Amino acid sequence: MTTNAQNQLEIYRHRCGSDLYQLYKVNAEITCFLDKAGYLESTFYGIPNYKDKLFKALGANDHRVRQAYGRELMQALWEIELGLGCYPFAEILSRFEFAGKFHLKYRDHVLHQLRVYLLGLYIFWGCPRIHKLILGKHKLDKFIIQWKIAALSHDHGYIFEVDEAERDQWVKNMVLPVFHNSVGFPLSCLSESIRKRLFEGSLSADHKKLLEALKQRGFTYINEKSLHKTFEIVPPVIDTITDLMSYRGKNFFDKFSTTTQKTKLAKPGINGVKAYYEFASKYGPYKKRGGFLDHGITSALLLLLQGTYDEYLSDKLAACSISDLKSKGLTNENIASIKQFKKLAKAYNKILAETLVHCQLNY
Repeated sequence: MTTNAQNQLEIYRHRCGSDLYQLYKVNAEITCFLDKAGYLESTFYGIPNYKDKLFKALGANDHRVRQAYGRELMQALWEIELGLGCYPFAEILSRFEFAGKFHLKYRDHVLHQLRVYLLGLYIFWGCPRIHKLILGKHKLDKFIIQWKIAALSHDHGYIFEVDEAERDQWVKNMVLPVFHNSVGFPLSCLSESIRKRLFEGSLSADHKKLLEALKQRGFTYINEKSLHKTFEIVPPVIDTITDLMSYRGKNFFDKFSTTTQKTKLAKPGINGVKAYYEFASKYGPYKKRGGFLDHGITSALLLLLQGTYDEYLSDKLAACSISDLKSKGLTNENIASIKQFKKLAKAYNKILAETLVHCQLNY
C-alpha cells in the first residue's frame, strides 16, 4: 500500500484486445496494488475476463460502458456466492440515476459500490494494523463475504429515495416489477444468470454441487410460479414502504435491537434505528426537500426481506416429497439444487443478519 500521497501511482494501463485502457490516481493505485499482490485474481476468481471488465468499468470513456461492466462485475461477485440469491437492484439504481430521479446534485451510486468494495480490500490487505485488528475478531473468509455484502448493496435503498411527488408512480412502474420478478423467483433468476456467466475456477464443495445442478437445465425451464400455487408459497409483495419492514411475522427492525443503542438515536429502550427512519421519512434535512427514506436502512431492509424469503422458499420446497416435486416437472438436478440452495441460504442469511447489524448501518 502506498502511504505517501506523493508516491501514489499516477497511471495503470491494461490492454483489452486492441484497445488500451488507463486508470488514473486512486483507481490506478488501488487496482495496481491488488493486481500485483495477487488479491485482484483471488477477489474475482471464477469470473471470466474479470480484468478486462474491471478496466472497462473503471476506465472506459463512455459512462454507459462503465455502468454496464460495473453492474456485470458486481452481479457476478454477488451471485458467485449463490446462497446470497439474485442481485437485481444495481440495474434499477442505474436507470434511476440516469432518469434524473435523484435529489439534486447526487453523484453516481452504482460504480461507487464497486469502488467502495475495492477500496475496502485495498485497506484490509495493505494496512497490517487494520488487517491484524480485523482478523483478531473475524475469520478471514467470513469477513470477506461480510465486506462484499456491505459494500455491494449499501446504496440499493436509493431506488426508493425518489422525490415524494413521484415516489408512488416510480415504485409502482419501475421498482416493483423488477423486485417481484427477481426476488420472488430466486431459483429461476440464479439459474439463468449462471447459465449465461458460466463461472469458472475453484469453488467450495457446496457451491460446486449447486452450480452443477443449476447448469443442468436448472430452473430456467420450470414455471416457478406454478410451484408457489401448488405448495402454498407466498412471495413477498411490496405495496407500500412498510412492506419492507417485515415478512411472515418477522419484524426486521428487531434485528437491530441489540445494537441500536450504540447509534444514540433514541432514549434507552427505544429502537433508535426505527425511530430515526420514521423521523427522516417525515422531515427532510433541507427546506426544499421533504421527508426521505434513508437509503442505508432501506438497503438493509431489502436484503433482510430477500434473505428471509430465500430461506423460507428453500425450506418449503425441501420439505416436499420427491414425488410431489417431480409431478410439477422438477428433475433430479432441480431437487438437488433445492437442497443445496437451502443449505447455503441458511448459512448466508445468518452472515447477512450479522453484517447488517455491524456494517450496513454505518453508511
